[in-house]
Amino acid sequence: MRIAMINQPWNPALPPVEAGSIAIWNDRIASRLASKLEIEIYSRTIRQVPNDSLHGRVHYRREPASHGPVFHWRRLTAGSRRGPEFADDYFYQRYARRISTNLAKHQPDVVHVQNLSQFLPEFRRAIPDAKLLLHMHCEWLTQMPETVARERLQHADAVIGCSAYITSLIRKAFPDAQATYGVLANGVDTERFCPPTVSRPAGKRILFVGRVSPEKGLHVLLDAMPDVAKHHPDAELLIVGPDSATPREFLVELSNNQTVRALKRFYRNDSYYSQLCRQAAASGIRVTFAGAREHSELPEIYRDADVLVNPSLSESFGMSLIEAMSTGTPVVATQIGGMPEIVEHGSNGLLVSPDSATELAAALVQILSDAPGRQSLGESARARAVALYDWSSVAESTRDIYHAVTAAPA
Repeated sequence: MRIAMINQPWNPALPPVEAGSIAIWNDRIASRLASKLEIEIYSRTIRQVPNDSLHGRVHYRREPASHGPVFHWRRLTAGSRRGPEFADDYFYQRYARRISTNLAKHQPDVVHVQNLSQFLPEFRRAIPDAKLLLHMHCEWLTQMPETVARERLQHADAVIGCSAYITSLIRKAFPDAQATYGVLANGVDTERFCPPTVSRPAGKRILFVGRVSPEKGLHVLLDAMPDVAKHHPDAELLIVGPDSATPREFLVELSNNQTVRALKRFYRNDSYYSQLCRQAAASGIRVTFAGAREHSELPEIYRDADVLVNPSLSESFGMSLIEAMSTGTPVVATQIGGMPEIVEHGSNGLLVSPDSATELAAALVQILSDAPGRQSLGESARARAVALYDWSSVAESTRDIYHAVTAAPA
């Protein structure tokens, strides 16, 4: 069976891929399935890297990542677009058309498209007999005009969400779609993201890993810190991730969640990062903004933490949760999106209400105050990560979906 995986055009992918969650997903799954399937990954060109190259048994084919002139004209005349910019028919159209030419030449059995539903009609014209799988890692499909999404779903043989949360949103919005629905989780390398080999000194380090963006809820986390400091004045908060706020029109203006829509207040004056820095100065504990780090550095960062916190107000999955859990670090997360599927409250971590600094502080104090309980949560977290989210397990689930979609009648 021949599989074509389509990377998002803004993610340069040079194996071993260490940046871009979806580029990492494609790389990890492809490397594990390449002994059983013939896999090609389509990605954007990289300067001084061949456009066709073999990495292990995975063939990378690269095309320039560009929209084409129609998109740029429509960007200037937004009234001509059908929905938000990311949903536009011409969003990276040239990239899709160049890939289509290659697909027609190599005739894969399955084309695995990540997030960009506008690629489906283009690929269907190029390879009408192939099975098209749309894999959503966000809510875009249910945030664009319904008529646009329906037109594109006519070309999908399977629609997969990164969590049951995402899949259920799509199924509810399009119950009569002919596509098969399913779930493929994100994964973690449980050998690299492993617990420390020696016990580290007990501390009070709270860790956040992710983009510094309003929907990630860091302002709520910093609001919780004065209450944490009352019980643990020696606590510290380490924030790891780039200053990369999601454009307001890509999330806040599209959400039906009033808490998320209220985040527009963070886009009015200075940057979200600057506002957080002022909050941090009044938090009562030491706060360090460490910036972006290489993916290869993260295992040690997780191992040095006493608790990982994800206070997001909008989250399709929660990648930092499974990475921390794999290292045996207990987690605190909000009951939002796909995160309750990962965290079993009281077993491998704690769940709190979104946008509640009071509940967040109480959960952090509970974990920091109870060393035996913290160890027990960490051990359960590690076991759950190994059982459900190891890349090998996710790869086998992916192969099962490929076989199921190709076996289904046309």
